[in-house]
Amino acid sequence: AESGVFVSGEGRQISVASQAWMMLCGVATPQEGQAALLATLGKPGAVQPGTPYLTHFVIEAMLKAGMERQASQLLREYWQGMVRKNADTFWEVYD
Repeated sequence: AESGVFVSGEGRQISVASQAWMMLCGVATPQEGQAALLATLGKPGAVQPGTPYLTHFVIEAMLKAGMERQASQLLREYWQGMVRKNADTFWEVYD
């Protein structure tokens, strides 16, 4: 509760995925989800998404949390990176 993010397991891991799942399954309110996503996206110490599969769920959670501008920006930056590297399909793993 003090950190405003959802933690996972005995190791108290903090990951963007956990924040996205809590938003998508309705555990977090849009305000809580937005705060948790902002506290973890791109932050040192938080496990970041490394696949397009997970990133699309993060974007969906951002949209559900009312973060349309940030979701659109992430979508463009992430997938555009693969396009700029001449990908003819989207990669299964991309950082």
